[in-house]
Amino acid sequence: MVACVEAGSPAALAGISPGAVILAAEQGSRRADIARAEDFIAFTAASATSSPVAIRYLQNADDDFLAARQVSVTPVWRDSLARPVVGITVVDSGLARLPLGAAIVEAGAYTVDL
Repeated sequence: MVACVEAGSPAALAGISPGAVILAAEQGSRRADIARAEDFIAFTAASATSSPVAIRYLQNADDDFLAARQVSVTPVWRDSLARPVVGITVVDSGLARLPLGAAIVEAGAYTVDL
């Protein structure tokens, strides 16, 4: 879930607002279903700043999965973090809504972690 959006950031300019739930991210041939905040952070950290990242999200946690929106956001380099960012703070909150295949993979990974 998006906790904070930095004013003037690529994410803010694309219309992502606090409370949005990130579902997936894609850049070129790289694609990730996002189930945890760390998934999104790792994806953007490994992103190129020369091409946009397609972010699929729900505007609110209560939205139906079919109401997902998609925007393109080009990451910018942040010297203080030494990695690319899109200008949002993400946190784990509530239950993740995932497509069936991603939910099965995530459930398996969670079971192994336990």
